[in-house]
Amino acid sequence: PALKLDPGKWAFALDDHNVLVLDRPDCHATADGMKAFRRRKMEILELDNELHDYLDIPHRGGAMVQPWVDRDQPLGPTAETTLAYSFNVRSLPTMPVLLAVEQPERWAIELNGRPLFTTMITGWWVDPAIKTITIDPAQFRRGRNTLSLKGQFDRLTDLEIVYLLGQFGVRVDGGKAAMTRLPARLTLGSWLPQGLPFYAGGVVYRTTFRHQKTDGRRYLLKLPGCNATVMEMSLNNAEPVIIAFPDFELDITEQLQDGRNAIAIKLISSRRNAFGPLHMTEDEPYGVGPGTYRPVCPQQDAFKLVEYGMFEPPVIVECGLGDLGDHRNYPGT
Repeated sequence: PALKLDPGKWAFALDDHNVLVLDRPDCHATADGMKAFRRRKMEILELDNELHDYLDIPHRGGAMVQPWVDRDQPLGPTAETTLAYSFNVRSLPTMPVLLAVEQPERWAIELNGRPLFTTMITGWWVDPAIKTITIDPAQFRRGRNTLSLKGQFDRLTDLEIVYLLGQFGVRVDGGKAAMTRLPARLTLGSWLPQGLPFYAGGVVYRTTFRHQKTDGRRYLLKLPGCNATVMEMSLNNAEPVIIAFPDFELDITEQLQDGRNAIAIKLISSRRNAFGPLHMTEDEPYGVGPGTYRPVCPQQDAFKLVEYGMFEPPVIVECGLGDLGDHRNYPGT
């Protein structure tokens, strides 16, 4: 006999901030003696290349001299530059939001015309180069919002994706993303359309169930339909165990209790849906490398994301000792 764990809607918890990606700003730049540079809704690395072309300076790339090597050399051409990111807010955040951006000290940053002070840097996210600045939720408004960065573009400027981080949901429509409310629970299926399209951490699915063990039998937990880079499982608050390889099964006999049981299954995704590549045309590329992020590879306006989530209910299977095979137990069992 088998027991499917399918509560319909799962309680869940995130182990990282949710993410809203901002990667297609409008841009206006002016350099001495040159015609103004204007682009609308251009992908950030393509824009980086075009600004380098505008100033006739080499593109960033694997063959470039690293900035710290020639920092004492003349700066070269510069352009006063404004980046304007527009996004929609359908549900106002109720808790502080973090802006995550590289080189914040280079920019005067405003949200809806109100300044965000780079002296208020609170930490970093994922990489020490990506600094975080706290935003008061009162600075957001329903409908269209605009985040602007104004500063000098030169050979030492790094243009990268900008992120909003916090306890909010996100909805994607083609190449547009909107801030929404996080759902109270998750259902089976991809978590992307459930408010987490750019999420780059772990999601813990929780539920309870009742079970009666039979003497002399063993019990196997099977996770047949989860898409994640790796999983963890804890039963009745026992030490979590990593489940990383097919057939994604685990002997839970010693931790399974007669009566009520509480299970937590953590699906750990990857950084792909936050850091990209985000606009590929292929569903399953042969490979991904530095060039995949650049406009030399085919790109599309819509986001191309990886579907993570629990697509089928976990199953507890009763079996005899001879049927168990070589399945990993909890430590010490």
